[in-house]
Amino acid sequence: MKPTDFERRFRNLACSIEHIGSTAVSGLAAKPILDIVIAYSERPRWNEFREPIESLEYVFWAENPHPNRMFFVKGMPPFGQRRTHHIHVRLPDDAVLEIAFRDALRAHPELARDYEALKRDLALRFRCYTEQKTQFIQKALGK
Repeated sequence: MKPTDFERRFRNLACSIEHIGSTAVSGLAAKPILDIVIAYSERPRWNEFREPIESLEYVFWAENPHPNRMFFVKGMPPFGQRRTHHIHVRLPDDAVLEIAFRDALRAHPELARDYEALKRDLALRFRCYTEQKTQFIQKALGK
C-alpha cells in the first residue's frame, strides 16, 4: 500500500500518537469527541504538524490558553455541525498524565465505573465539569 501524503509528511517526525480521554476506554460513557495527543519533544518543529493536520479538515485554535500546546478541532461550527475530534500537540512530559489515567481506567474497571459515576453526577450539577474531573484524576494517579 502506498503511504498517504499525510504519512509522508510525518515520516521524519518521530512522535507518539495516542488516543486519550473517555472514548479511549471501552465501555466508558463519553461525549462523542475523540481526543488524540501527539507527543513530540522538539517544540520548535511543532509548526510542521500544522499543514498536514489542517489538510484533514482540522482547525488550528491559535487562541489556545496553554502557550506550550497546540490544539486542533474538527467539526466545530462554522466548519461543521459539532466538534467530533480534538488533536493536542504537546511535549511528551505534558502528555504523561492523560495517558497514565487512560491506562489506569483500562486496567481497573472499578476505577472506570467510579469515574463514570463522577462524570454523570458532575454533568447533572455543573454545565462545565472539566475542572471538577481534574481532582479525581490527580487522586487516582496519586498526585
